[in-house]
Amino acid sequence: MTFASRATLAYLTISVIWIILSDRLIFFLSTKWSKDDLLLLQSGKGIFFISFTALLLYLALRKYRDRQHKYIKEIKKSVEENEKLVNILNCVSNMAILTDKDSKICWVNRAFYEFTGFTSEEIIGQMPFILHKEKTDSITVSRIKERCARHEFFKEELINYKKNGEHYWVELSFSPMFCPANEFKGYVTIQSVITDRKIKDEQIQQQNEVLREMAWLNSHEIRKSVANMLGLLALCPDQQTEEDSEVFRLLHQSTHELDTALKRIADKSNKFYKA
Repeated sequence: MTFASRATLAYLTISVIWIILSDRLIFFLSTKWSKDDLLLLQSGKGIFFISFTALLLYLALRKYRDRQHKYIKEIKKSVEENEKLVNILNCVSNMAILTDKDSKICWVNRAFYEFTGFTSEEIIGQMPFILHKEKTDSITVSRIKERCARHEFFKEELINYKKNGEHYWVELSFSPMFCPANEFKGYVTIQSVITDRKIKDEQIQQQNEVLREMAWLNSHEIRKSVANMLGLLALCPDQQTEEDSEVFRLLHQSTHELDTALKRIADKSNKFYKA
């Protein structure tokens, strides 16, 4: 029950009790007091009731004024805090988006406009999905929706799009906002562009694939050829000229050294990919 409802109910209750009791008192005294005394009592009854009503009205207005001052003070404080937050978010290089409890964009910082090319008329009131297109991962989007519905703090990586259609990678940090009554108000999302990092990661992955293929060729194709060479050398006749014997000895030694080197490369490759 609100303060106004409680005050009204208390006033009606006291007024009814006062009227009933005072009327009964006057009726009881009407047989004992003179008319002048009764008129004076009736006037006093009215004056008391008016004074009591005025006192209640004064207390009610005073409390209302105090509540209004407190409310205005809280609003001013909230406005000042919001202005500080806006100034801070406008100074950072990362993009910032504020969404309300219905997931609609209600504010973005200066970095967002400068990077994406959108205007306030084009972005305010829209859902963040306006930044998504064909390369945006639908599974990640579904996961974001689920976690936002639970009002969690979390991070995700996603492909977004500029107004001109150019795509870019971002790391999203979602921070839920709550009012003092712990009521959910929306999200502050900080977007860090990580396109360069993703390109480097992709290049490293491609290099690793090439190295993996080379390791496979080394362990299967090249060593197979070396093993064949060792087998053929083993079939060579023992009776050879001194010159031929030295050539086969050097060839046999070189083949063994090559086989040993290939084994070492294979061992190191296996340890690298297992790690």
